[in-house]
Amino acid sequence: MANRFTESAQNALNAAPQVASRLGHTYIGSEHILLGILYNENSVASKLLISKGITYEKLFDKIAENSGAGDAGSTVEFELTPRTKHIIEMSGDLARATGQSFIATEHILMALLRENECIAVRLLKSEGVNIPELYNEAYESIGGGELGMDEGAFSAEQPCRARFLPISRPFRPAVHSSSNAVRTRKALSSSAWRRASSQSTE
Repeated sequence: MANRFTESAQNALNAAPQVASRLGHTYIGSEHILLGILYNENSVASKLLISKGITYEKLFDKIAENSGAGDAGSTVEFELTPRTKHIIEMSGDLARATGQSFIATEHILMALLRENECIAVRLLKSEGVNIPELYNEAYESIGGGELGMDEGAFSAEQPCRARFLPISRPFRPAVHSSSNAVRTRKALSSSAWRRASSQSTE
């Protein structure tokens, strides 16, 4: 059976273009996915982030300060960055690897955290968040039990080594250009984004 997003996960993905629009951005990056998760404070992943001192307001202001903000609400079409595509695909892999037929906010957060050098992870690190610890807590929240994540698993020098979690296909860090501003060629409208996120990641 194909994986499906839970209501909370769907809401998080639907919120991503909304917050991108509010920031006046024309793309959907990992930082917008993270804001989308935080948009609903009642989701499991959001609660985990809040427990680390990461709130929607704080992160929004940080992104606006670091990435700049354009004209809010002026964008009607958004481009998915390669990392964003990879995060969505990996969330499905993680759900399958944990034996679940649904994709929850925890899976999206875990997939995001595996992107070592994405903007969202950099922001979390700048706020003092221990990335392996947060990943482990997200995994435990879906019944994964105690993990043994290496502290250096997310270093810039080495690819992510999640030795404790079997993936249906080998994990390969996404290849990106030197600029985090690289965007996909294909524009995706808000309505198309909602349709895409409602489908299986396969």
